[in-house]
Amino acid sequence: MGISVEFSHHEGAPGQQEIDLRFADALSMADNVMTFRYVIKEVALEEGVRATFMPKPFGQHPGSAMHTHMSLFEGDVNAFHSPDDPLQLSDVGKSFIAGILEHASEISAVTNQWVNSYKRLVQGGEAPTAASWGAANRSALVRVPMYTRTKPRRGASRCAAPTRPVTPT
Repeated sequence: MGISVEFSHHEGAPGQQEIDLRFADALSMADNVMTFRYVIKEVALEEGVRATFMPKPFGQHPGSAMHTHMSLFEGDVNAFHSPDDPLQLSDVGKSFIAGILEHASEISAVTNQWVNSYKRLVQGGEAPTAASWGAANRSALVRVPMYTRTKPRRGASRCAAPTRPVTPT
C-alpha cells in the first residue's frame, strides 16, 4: 500500500498501540491515515477482534489521540530550525506555535467533536488541558519533540480543548 511506519510501541492502556506513520505531504498523509485506519479495522475483524480509535474507551486508563507533527520548509531549509535557540526553534517556528495556541479553541472544535474526545482531556492523563507549549512535555497542547539536539525541529499538535490561549515567550 506504500504506507511507511516509522515505529510502533505499546502505550499505557490495555491493547493500546502508538503507531507513527512516516511523514508525507498533507494530502498524501490524509489518505494514508484513512487507509491505515480502514486496514487496521478490517484485519482486526478477520482475526475475530475489534480495533477502535476511540479517544477514551476505558475510563480508568489513558486515552488515545492523533498527534499531528508539522514542519515548514523554505526550499530545502527547515524554517522551524535555529541552531542558536536553546530549543533550536526559530522565530518562525515560535510564531507558528503562537498561531496554533491563539486559535486552539477553534481548532479543538474541529479535532474534538465528540463527548468521548473530551473525556480524555483530564489532568494527569498525558493529555493537554490548557493551551500551552513546551519541549518533552506530554501534557502540552503543542510539543516540540526533543529526539536529538541535531535533528530538525518540528511541532506536534496534541489536539485539546484549551481553557485559554497563551503565547510562547
